[in-house]
Order: sequence, then structure tokens, then C-alpha cells
Amino acid sequence: MTYRTWRRILSPVLVPLTRVCHQVDPNLITFVALGLAIGAGLSFACSTVSVGLVLLALHVVADYLDGAVARASGRMSKLGNFLDHTADRLADVACLGGLAASGWASPLVALSALVGSQFLAGVNTQVEASTGVRRDPRLSRTDGHVALMAVLIAQGFLPGSLAGRSPLEWGLLAVVPCTFLAGIGRLIQAGRSIAKQPVGDTMKPT
Repeated sequence: MTYRTWRRILSPVLVPLTRVCHQVDPNLITFVALGLAIGAGLSFACSTVSVGLVLLALHVVADYLDGAVARASGRMSKLGNFLDHTADRLADVACLGGLAASGWASPLVALSALVGSQFLAGVNTQVEASTGVRRDPRLSRTDGHVALMAVLIAQGFLPGSLAGRSPLEWGLLAVVPCTFLAGIGRLIQAGRSIAKQPVGDTMKPT
């Protein structure tokens, strides 16, 4: 689902939190969100799935909250945008890196999911820089978070293996082609859009 769709779904939580945090620096909330993701990754690495799930869920809310507070208080900035992008990449590394060290999934499988997520994120960043369109209309970062939480819950209830792989491994293996296909699809879509623009609109003097 899209970023805006998830924002509407989370609005019962985000709206009151935005009022409470109206005076808080949005960049501080970004760092809090990153800290929650790092905590989740450490919990996964220590095989504490319940704590990791809670921290990951709180990270998702905080990741939306910084933008909501910035918009509500008129404090949107290029620095905030830069920090948001950077924190998102570090958060993904922390969570998937923790899973790679957890023993629940093959490190190679977890690292493949990490490479896929970073590929899609890199494509989205480049498309934003070239077209000004930030969000992927088909696949949002929150979709990955929700899918990850679902397979972690399945891992807790079904700790065995299916065809030699854990539920978490199967979930991560399903994510890898989705991220690469979504990234390639967005590159093609953006390329077609850019190709239709006049040269002066797509090239900047160096």
C-alpha cells in the first residue's frame, strides 16, 4: 500500500501524538525512530522476538510521526529530508542485520533481503532526485515492515521448518524478488517519464 494509505490507517495514533509532540523537533523524532530500529535489531540478534516486534512497531509509528510533526508545525526542511532518508537506510540495516545474526534465518538469506531493500531505497532516492516524486505508488517501506512482523509472528508460532527453511527464511525469500522487481519497475517508469521531458528539465549544468 502507499505511504498515504498507511498514514491514514495509522491516523488514530498519529493525530493525537502529533498534537502532543507539536513543539518537539522533528529531527529529534527521526533519531528516536532510528534508535527504536537499532533496538529492534539488537533484540532480534539476541533472539528476543517479542521485544523486537514491539520496538519495530514503535519505529514504524515514529517514522511517520517525524513527518507529521514537521508538516503540522511548518518545520519541513532539506536537512530533515536528508536525515529521514539516512535514518531509514540505517534502520533497515539494523533490523535485517539483527535477523542475520539471530540464527532464525540463514545469514545469506537475511543479507539478500537487506541488499534488496537497499536497492529499492536507492532507486527511490534517485527517482526523487530526478523527478521530484518521492514515494513509490505501489510498494511502501511500511509494507516491508508489516510483512516482516507477520513472518516473525509466524516464526514464533511455527518454530519448525518447511522444506528445510524456517518461516522467517521463506518470508525473506519472498521479499527479495519483490524488492528487486519493484525497483526495476520504478526505474523503467521513471525513465519513460524523464524521456518525455525537455532536456532543460532533466539536466543541470555542472
